[in-house]
Amino acid sequence: MPRALVELFARRLRELRESAGLTQEGLAARCGLNRTHVYFLEQEHRSPKLETIEKLARGLGVQPRDLLPDLPHPVSKRRAK
Repeated sequence: MPRALVELFARRLRELRESAGLTQEGLAARCGLNRTHVYFLEQEHRSPKLETIEKLARGLGVQPRDLLPDLPHPVSKRRAK
């Protein structure tokens, strides 16, 4: 995952966790993760795997896409006929 996306993911994870009133330890317990793993994700020291994003989303009661930043979709390039 590109560095900029890791940064945005970390910020979004922290926002959702705090708005749910959870500590890193509380979220980790809900997700079946280690607290240090959640800490490393929030501090941008790790890039999340899809499985981790799904666990975090379940623990936060949101959809996985809610943890990912809104990015514009690239315009596909078509060959002119």
